Amino acid sequence: MIRGTWLKGGVDGAIAYYTKHLEGGDYYLADKEVTPSLWMGEAAAHLGLEGQVTKEQFAALARNLHPTTEEKITQRMPRTEENKRRTFWDVTISPPKEFSILALMGEEKTKKQFRKLHREGMEIAAKEVEKHIGRRLRTNGQNGTLRTGEAVIATVEHETSRPVDGIPDPQLHTHMLFANVTRDSESGEFYALDNSEAVPALHMARQAYYSHLVKGVESLGYETETRESQGDFELVGFSDEVRRSFARRDTEIKERAQEKVGAFGMKDKAASMREAAKDSRSVKVELTDEERAGMWEGIAGKSGLAHISEMQSKAREGGLKAVESHKHSQLFESINHAKGTSFENLSVITVTDFEREVLRTGRGQFDLE
Repeated sequence: MIRGTWLKGGVDGAIAYYTKHLEGGDYYLADKEVTPSLWMGEAAAHLGLEGQVTKEQFAALARNLHPTTEEKITQRMPRTEENKRRTFWDVTISPPKEFSILALMGEEKTKKQFRKLHREGMEIAAKEVEKHIGRRLRTNGQNGTLRTGEAVIATVEHETSRPVDGIPDPQLHTHMLFANVTRDSESGEFYALDNSEAVPALHMARQAYYSHLVKGVESLGYETETRESQGDFELVGFSDEVRRSFARRDTEIKERAQEKVGAFGMKDKAASMREAAKDSRSVKVELTDEERAGMWEGIAGKSGLAHISEMQSKAREGGLKAVESHKHSQLFESINHAKGTSFENLSVITVTDFEREVLRTGRGQFDLE
């Protein structure tokens, strides 16, 4: 899953977001060391940003100020109140539910392997979205977008969804926060970020992310299968019962969405889901690793825990499956399939949409390059 939305509340909202989600979240490396939020992006180094994200740096960018010199970053800044200014575009990416369950409830080795695949896949997705970042052209009668491909991104990894009845579900996900600034490499100047071309690219970035995950888990001995209805994949043999038991937040949102459709006649399914998600948000709870693990073990039960263990054992017994990169025959088949699917109802499509379809149909068999 991948989605993007601008942080609300202007500068104050951005700083509050940092305090809640970046300053002390539930993110950590699989070896139990705390993972700070980290800077990414081609433009970050030009602002002296690398390594851990600090509150001072984050707040400075929210205010359109250079994190070191405190000078205004972009040449032009709208004369609006701070709390009406767009600060960060939050792009969130996450794997299928069973991937999260194994990454957070598996054996220590499994946790490390799955977390590593997620982080690598996230970086691939972030770079693909960044390629489509641009700035607005509003001079000499122009009215368009110039692609710059340089962004400043604060990334933070989380492990859980919002709690239901005080217990969060395991849900590995990363927030990729694109600051409202981009750099034009030709002029060396900084401008406000234009994400109009990056939004459609999210679908392709999602498939690039999934492709990396599939290639990785198959090399570890797991089998995967495309789930056409949701556009993602599933691990073959993983229990539907265990998957559903840890999808309580999804179930809650869907039930609330149905209520809204019935009560307000909302025909837009996506809109009803968004409203239901907002209305059903519970306050995040502070739990130790031990407390959370105990709650999850209780939800899974003996049979669920046995199944999770069995999945890992079967993968080990299957041995490492060699997944070659650049399998030309499969690439050719995927390209032909993508042609047929993409041009079935359209005479012209974007390159990004075509890449997305090729990656989806040949998931895990080759990389984007």
